[in-house]
Amino acid sequence: MHLIQQHTLDIRCTSLDFGKEVQSVVAALMEKELYPKLELLLNLYSFQNYTWKIDKLEITLPPLSRKKWKEEIVNYSLEQIELYLKMNFEDFEQNLGRIENSEIVFTKNNILESLFFDFLQKGIIPENGLIKNLEELIASLEVNESFIKKLKDLFRENSKALIRFIYAFSEEFKTKIANQSDDSQSEFITLLQFALASKANSFSSTVIESWIEFMAWQFYFFKEKIISNATLYHTVKIITSQYWDIESNHLLILKELLITEKGLHKKYILLQNNDFIAFWNIFLNTLDSLNSIEESIIAEKNTLEIKKKTKLETPDSKTQNMIYVENAGLILFHPFLKSLFEQLDLTKNDIWTTKISQHKAILLTQFLINGETKIGENELVLNKILCGFQIENVVHTQLEITPKEIEKCESLLNAVIEHWKILGDTSIAGLRETFLQRKGKILMTENEKLELWVKQEGVDVLLAQLPWGIEMIKTPWMEDFLQCYWN
Repeated sequence: MHLIQQHTLDIRCTSLDFGKEVQSVVAALMEKELYPKLELLLNLYSFQNYTWKIDKLEITLPPLSRKKWKEEIVNYSLEQIELYLKMNFEDFEQNLGRIENSEIVFTKNNILESLFFDFLQKGIIPENGLIKNLEELIASLEVNESFIKKLKDLFRENSKALIRFIYAFSEEFKTKIANQSDDSQSEFITLLQFALASKANSFSSTVIESWIEFMAWQFYFFKEKIISNATLYHTVKIITSQYWDIESNHLLILKELLITEKGLHKKYILLQNNDFIAFWNIFLNTLDSLNSIEESIIAEKNTLEIKKKTKLETPDSKTQNMIYVENAGLILFHPFLKSLFEQLDLTKNDIWTTKISQHKAILLTQFLINGETKIGENELVLNKILCGFQIENVVHTQLEITPKEIEKCESLLNAVIEHWKILGDTSIAGLRETFLQRKGKILMTENEKLELWVKQEGVDVLLAQLPWGIEMIKTPWMEDFLQCYWN
């Protein structure tokens, strides 16, 4: 992630009409054309253990033609920025080969791919993204052999990206990817669904189905000899517990079900496959034969990863310190969340009843904002913070919001209007549009404190009569305070 604090343009036009034309479209041109391409360029000049800090970069463009000024202002700007990077990069010579051999092709598909993979790793679509809607993004992507290879490499290296893929995207898109990845994945999923989904009464169908997808990918990595047995075992053990609430003792139930089905359903060719048998034996048998040193290292690494303190950093960048949100009004609910979650049995004594309960709570906070049951993870940064959830971790957005949960949320909305008496007979829709669906930005300060800055509007004078405070916020699940600047 790259941060530009301020971008100032001084454009001198030959006529008033041309000036008005430039003024009306230049902001959108920067957002949709220059910034996505600039991000690709900056990615190329990003190296491990090297941070660019540029106080001020001034570039002067040659005269632009009226007919092609949009293309020229983008292309000339990129050329001069790259020239600056080349001239000022201290380690440029040793990395010259990498840069010269890397061709930047600023096509729409390349930019969309960059958005897609960025979302998989961070759960966020940038404010200046060419597309901000996930469904529109995947509909516009070109899924080819190169794309599939990049996706496999990412899934192997980044478990969170794989989980986010499983949770966030439609079954149609995931099936399309699976069919182009490996023929055995579909049969693996069908087999486990048949063996487990109808009989594993301890688990919801949603939990089982998404867990099976995860296991199908692990089977692929195992079959292709991409990961070791020890890595496979600990990845499954840690991730299964973290995201599906399936603990080790629950896995025993799943094992027994599979043993039973393995004997009864010979029609599945996969059951006779040596790779499948070897894969499942890792979980059926003891792990004494595995390298204990490798096991302990992996276990320690995964444990540390899980226990990391919530920060605004993303896994691949420590320089990001600002995230834009469009639901800043969510903080108005902070005194009511504890009661809401207790009524829905999501928490008990301020502790989540299950890990999935925390995921559901995050989704419900977004339902309060817009009344929609179809929710994208990129909308949930502030929601995660208020629910004490690591920003970079994945939320299960496919969980169903029940009629009972909708009823409780609407009761809460009415309670807010009732307590905030100055609102009078304001409707739920009016509250959402006026205060809840408000833009803002979340900042991580130098001393690692979180701040929320809310975009101000004239109606904010009513906040003076809000019966509860919103300056310093800390829910029972947050480790630190969130400082809010609103009006």
